[in-house]
Amino acid sequence: REAGMTPYEMLLSESQERMLMVVKKGREKEVEAIFKKWDLNVAVVGRVTNSKRMVITFKGETVVDVPVDPLAEAAPIYDRPVKKPGYIDEITREVVVDEPADYKEMVLKILASPTIADKSWVYQQYDHMVMTGTVQGPGSDAAVVRIGDTGKAVSLTVNCNSRYVYLNPRMGAAIAVAESGRNIVCSGALPLAVTDCLNFGNPEKGETMWEFVEACEGMSEACREFNTPVVSGNVSFYNETSGKGIYPTPTIGMVGLLKNLKEQIGISFKDKGDLIVLLGETYPEIGGSEYLKLVTGKICGPCPELDFIAEKNLWATIGSLNKSGLIKSAHDVSEGGLIVSLLESSFANHLGFKIEIHSDLRPDEYLFGESQSRAVVTVAKQHVKKALAVLAKGATPYLFLGEAKEERAFVLYNSAVLLDEQLSDFHKVYEAGFESGVFKRETGCLL
Repeated sequence: REAGMTPYEMLLSESQERMLMVVKKGREKEVEAIFKKWDLNVAVVGRVTNSKRMVITFKGETVVDVPVDPLAEAAPIYDRPVKKPGYIDEITREVVVDEPADYKEMVLKILASPTIADKSWVYQQYDHMVMTGTVQGPGSDAAVVRIGDTGKAVSLTVNCNSRYVYLNPRMGAAIAVAESGRNIVCSGALPLAVTDCLNFGNPEKGETMWEFVEACEGMSEACREFNTPVVSGNVSFYNETSGKGIYPTPTIGMVGLLKNLKEQIGISFKDKGDLIVLLGETYPEIGGSEYLKLVTGKICGPCPELDFIAEKNLWATIGSLNKSGLIKSAHDVSEGGLIVSLLESSFANHLGFKIEIHSDLRPDEYLFGESQSRAVVTVAKQHVKKALAVLAKGATPYLFLGEAKEERAFVLYNSAVLLDEQLSDFHKVYEAGFESGVFKRETGCLL
């Protein structure tokens, strides 16, 4: 891009939007034609040899000639101090809060939170339908993009709940992998591989290094359990302001494969009368939840637990239901809890729900808790016997909650009415929450 650069500058420049490719010998012209079609610069710069040396010339002069083995070794290796933060034991104690006096008001607060609210303000600012290949776009658990005319598609998602990682780096990072896989499965695909973006504070501080080590261990264990290798990634350290680091945020990007595009699943309820089924077990876990943050103003409590076996069983159950052609919608339960999953499934097609729950848990724990390895799916009434047969063969607990109804959100809990509201009341707040909560509408500046 600039004339007169030295070999040193060319080799060490960190200019963006570049990629190095090794292509099959003799097919260079085909590659060049593809790049030319898309108006991209391309040049053949060298070849692979068996000399075990890296040789670079510039205008006929050899400027680099070194053995490759030392370059391929991981060096230097840092052995930084690792220290568990003293605040961990304090902030992860069980937190007791009063049950909400008004459940509608609490749901509205959760929906208005920037973490939960509709993100269309963001994604409408870019082209998410490139070449009309996007089959399932933003707002779903995962994007689905067709692969040409093959009848196949890829499913893609990105996740990390930094609050969980702050409370328990090892568990929080594992949950980021698990939720990504859950998203992929809820789109109808099979999880394949992971890329990561590991964002942390100053690694020279023992507490930050402990967060980093624990998060890497949790992520590594989860990837082995789910057979989703990490094929790429990057690390960003020193993310601090006035000496205070960000919440540890090991972001996980996952890709999956849909062998048959016809098997894709969306999150939206499809038809009135469809039965709503909760897959997975609900525990009294409100630690690190959006609900607890809104009630206490703090990120505290024990991070939700992740059971790898329960997670894999959930994926298998969803896959079996889908292969049998029984699932009409699927949406994982994550931030905001069960009530948010139900409402998000309702909004697109303006189909509400009528559900009835009987449980020993407090209603706020059941509706707002963020227990892992859960999903909300719908099946047609006429297929309920077939669905029961598939569910009985699986190892995932399930509960028929109710059915999709007109534009209304109705929740009966242990025979008491918790919600009986117009769906539109919730939808308006959900749509406006992100922009009004994070940005000034007039200027787009951060508050």
